[in-house]
Amino acid sequence: MEDANKFYKPLQGWLTEYRKNPNPITVLNIRLDYLNTATSRQFFDLFKILEGIPDSKIVWQFSDEDEDMEEMGQELSELVTVPFEFKSF
Repeated sequence: MEDANKFYKPLQGWLTEYRKNPNPITVLNIRLDYLNTATSRQFFDLFKILEGIPDSKIVWQFSDEDEDMEEMGQELSELVTVPFEFKSF
């Protein structure tokens, strides 16, 4: 997408509001075919918001054949304290 910031800004706003009164458990499922640098930065920002939500986790899904997407999830998981679960499909 041309402007990842413009696309993800409303989602970040929603998640920030949700953080004020979250469900008992929050799971963010991510399943992508492609992830560029601008989008990975936006995901990092979303994950930082999730750090403020108790009992939250990220489920990073990737194709068995897509080692790059698995590695990207591993790299992002090392930058935040939110627990990651990795699932191949």
